[in-house]
Amino acid sequence: MSIGPRDQLRAEDVADPSRLQKALNDILLSIQTRLDSLNQLYLPAPFELVTNATSTAYGQAPFPLRVALPPDVTPAGVILGGLENQTVSGAPATVAHDVKWTVKPGGGGLLVQHIPGLAVSTKYLVRLVVIRG
Repeated sequence: MSIGPRDQLRAEDVADPSRLQKALNDILLSIQTRLDSLNQLYLPAPFELVTNATSTAYGQAPFPLRVALPPDVTPAGVILGGLENQTVSGAPATVAHDVKWTVKPGGGGLLVQHIPGLAVSTKYLVRLVVIRG
């Protein structure tokens, strides 16, 4: 979000108290809007994932993974926020860029069905970003 002309004080605003009040109010409303948009994201705790030795195909272990969410978080989307290869230090994690997920039956979390692009026999540290619905 770019800073617009009413998101900052001008020299002429300071001279007139009513104009100063309006300018400050506009700035505070802009800040509040930006903070509210940050509240649309939920960051679950990072977790370790270890792929098996034969396949990382959809439906293969370690999937599905259960990720707990607070009761007030209803997921509308899940983004792969980070993926760190823990097996080989400094190695690029993978080409994974997507998360296949569903809402956990009965609520209270989500099921990660698959993360395409993971290597076999590899331990990852996974960071997800949940977009609130």
